[in-house]
Order: sequence, then structure tokens, then C-alpha cells
Amino acid sequence: MGKLAPLAFTFINVADVENNDGSDCLKIGKGWNDYEEYRNKEQERKLKMNFVNNKDILQFFQYTHLKPEMQNVSKPFHDMAHEIIERIPPNPERSVALRKLLEAKDAAVRAFIFQVQP
Repeated sequence: MGKLAPLAFTFINVADVENNDGSDCLKIGKGWNDYEEYRNKEQERKLKMNFVNNKDILQFFQYTHLKPEMQNVSKPFHDMAHEIIERIPPNPERSVALRKLLEAKDAAVRAFIFQVQP
């Protein structure tokens, strides 16, 4: 099978505009340039949505409400989460690092309270 030709795509920005004589007409945008600008803005918006809210995960690293012996287990994870937020720029891997750190903290707490069942 031979190579397929790429599909051509034209994005047309259409807006209603009133002519000087009062009749309506259509104004055609710049075509591909408008699409490129739209796509870039959409990608930026998605990145902001995905990574700006990384700080929300910090609520799960709080430890001051815990008993003192549990605080000793949780505090190092709290400190590391804050270091990650401060030192690493927002990106998909930072999100993964924070989620995995939260999983590790949860496992450490469970390990601390683990009791062998008879």
C-alpha cells in the first residue's frame, strides 16, 4: 500500500458583520493561522488545568491533626511533597511524582498501624 496524502484542513473563523447598507454578510478569518492560534491557546489551557491544580494534592499530606507517633511517619512525606511543588516546574511527571509519593505515604501509615491478625 502506498503512502497516504495528508488531509488538508482549513479552519475558518466566521462572524456576522453588518454592511454599511444594513445587510448582513460573512467575514472570513485568516484560515490556517486562526486554527494554529486556537490550537496553541487550547493546549495552554489544558496544561494549566492539568498542572496548576497540583497544589490541591498537598491537602492529603497534612499531618498536624494526627497523633504524635503518626505525625513522625507522615511529616517526611509532607516535607517532600512541598519540596517537589517548590523545585519542579508543573508537568505530567511532577503530577506522577506527587501521586506516587501520596501512595507511599499511605502505605507507610498502613505499615505503621499494621497488626498481625490471629
